[in-house]
Amino acid sequence: MIHLGVFLITLSGLLFEIGLTRIYSATIWYHFAFVAVSVALLGWGLGGLAVYLLKKRIEPTMSVAAALTMIYGMTIPLCLLVVVQFPFTLERLPIYFISPLIPFFLAGMALSMIFDLRRAQTGSLYFADLVGASLGALCVTFLLQAVGGETAVLIAAILPFVAAACLSKPYRLAAISVAIALTLVAVNNESRGTFRVIPGVFKAMRRQMDNTPGTKVAQTGWNAYSRIDAVEGFEDPYLARLYIDSDAWTSILKWDGNLASVSDMSTWYRALPFRMFDQPDTLIIGPGGGSRTRGCTVLRARTRELSSITQCARRSAQEAGTIGRG
Repeated sequence: MIHLGVFLITLSGLLFEIGLTRIYSATIWYHFAFVAVSVALLGWGLGGLAVYLLKKRIEPTMSVAAALTMIYGMTIPLCLLVVVQFPFTLERLPIYFISPLIPFFLAGMALSMIFDLRRAQTGSLYFADLVGASLGALCVTFLLQAVGGETAVLIAAILPFVAAACLSKPYRLAAISVAIALTLVAVNNESRGTFRVIPGVFKAMRRQMDNTPGTKVAQTGWNAYSRIDAVEGFEDPYLARLYIDSDAWTSILKWDGNLASVSDMSTWYRALPFRMFDQPDTLIIGPGGGSRTRGCTVLRARTRELSSITQCARRSAQEAGTIGRG
């Protein structure tokens, strides 16, 4: 059971760490996302140092390790709540660094205490540690795709309570009860939107929505490397905009499907490559029903689309013209 507890702690840690990089990429800047990795490493290390320095004041026991594990589990949704309640501004940057440090610090304390108490089993415990971390790094890819970044982090918060139940019998009932409660929160998070991160003020999506009253996020999708938001409510001819990590965007434009109505695009600079060949086969990455596809279509190039178009774009296909149905 102790090995299972170690496995679940490290599984949770990697789910939380990588999930946090995706959330930070969508809320701060993508190049700040990997600060979460540095903060995680710092937290794990500081936790081990704290156990060593406080050994005379806090007697290491498996019950204390279980209690630390439960507190670790509680701080994960609290960290997510901080990100949700305080959308990023430059003044809040320290908060985004300090808040995740606390969960990793507590997890590092719990793991260090377990290894200290079971020195004779260090080899097998370390094996459980590595397996948990490896599976966490693998599983988070599928969780992000299936349930999104916020819910993936909430799932990471459930595992420490299961680990605490494995480590200490006196805490078992309380740990399982909290795990069940968190499971219900995670299951209902997408429909209720309790934990939904908002892009920071430096993100293009946030600025454009603030400057255009009536816009709304019609759909959000996550994958292993980005969050994609479909935003509706912009003025004609824009049906919607698709934002990648709340910053880079592509527009879905209204079109009646008549080539004559967009014939002026044949002289546009983006159409220049298509004019160099006679009906070329063309691959357009990320068109979103936008101008690049129109320019290609006007010059009668045969197109193949590789796009991040979401269900929102498909709903708008009729108004975007025949190219929107690809």
